[in-house]
Amino acid sequence: MNKAPIDMTIGEILKTEFLEPLGLSQYRLAQATGIPESTLSKIINGHARITTEISIRLGRYFSSAPDYFARLQLACEIYNHRASVKAAEQEIVPLEIAS
Repeated sequence: MNKAPIDMTIGEILKTEFLEPLGLSQYRLAQATGIPESTLSKIINGHARITTEISIRLGRYFSSAPDYFARLQLACEIYNHRASVKAAEQEIVPLEIAS
């Protein structure tokens, strides 16, 4: 039986892997990073993407690379969309480069 992949969002990861374990509220994160609380709420609820600026701010706050959250978001998006383009992906013949 094939099960559909579980969609994951950067917001879910931010909430479950960072905020909840550290006991941080969206309000406290907003105050510490200068990211509007309404923007954080939209990201956490899957209604907004992480911008480059937000990735830099979150990276600084959580002592990670400035592009960490941007790369994590891209990984989520690729994972979530891979199944929907699987048929098209199979039809594409990879370019062979002569050596």
